[in-house]
This record gives sequence, C-alpha cells and structure tokens, in this order.
Amino acid sequence: MISVEKLKETTNDFFKEFCNIDGPTWSEKWKFEGELPHNTKKGCYAHLKGNEVVYVGLAIGNSFDGSGIGARVSKYWKKSENYSVNKQVYLPTVKDVDSIITLPFEPDNFYLAAALEVYLIQKLKPIKNKIHSIKK
Repeated sequence: MISVEKLKETTNDFFKEFCNIDGPTWSEKWKFEGELPHNTKKGCYAHLKGNEVVYVGLAIGNSFDGSGIGARVSKYWKKSENYSVNKQVYLPTVKDVDSIITLPFEPDNFYLAAALEVYLIQKLKPIKNKIHSIKK
C-alpha cells in the first residue's frame, strides 16, 4: 500500500534530488464536495482509496485558460442529485476512489509536474498506473 505520507515523502525526495528547492505542497483530501483544491492551477493529482494512493496523474493541458487540474480531473466525477450552487456535491465515477489530492505548480515551472508524475509512478507503482519500462 502506498500511503499519502509516502507520496509526500517521495515528492519531497524528487525536489531535493533534481531541483534543489522546496517544492509545492499536496492539498488536503477533497471528498467530492465544494471546489477542488488548486482547481485552476497546473500540476499533479492523486486518486485515493482511504489513505492509499491508487493513481497519480498529470494536469498541465494546453497553455490556455481552463487547462488546470480541475479541467483535467472533471471527468472523474458527476454532479449528485443534491448538487446546487450553494452546495456543490459530486459523485466519483472511478471505482474505488473516495478522494483526490492535488499538487499545484506555478506558471513558470509547471513543466516539472510532468517529470514528477513519471518519477512518482516509477518509484511508487500505484496500482492503477501503467508502469513505463526502463531499458538498460
């Protein structure tokens, strides 16, 4: 099992080893109610089942507005029957996912999100990610 703490630790390792900077911080769990954290920022996201990271994804999109994390992951939920402007409640559309966490990047370094995603998948091997082979 890959815990959220292990994800955060591995993320910090990436920034220390390759960027020599303190990187951005993962959000609190979003449980499909209200606005997704870092909705309009480019970055990474993770699907969770309880405290287990089951998938790591990338949301850098195109360089136009509407290409943030929210635009990328919006296919993973739908509005619930109880949805209203005052109470935004959603239902996940992915099996075995009960929350999402996000990691925002600033516009001048969002490209690092792509490298981080590959690094996290290679190091952690989340059960719902395809592992890219490394030929030696």
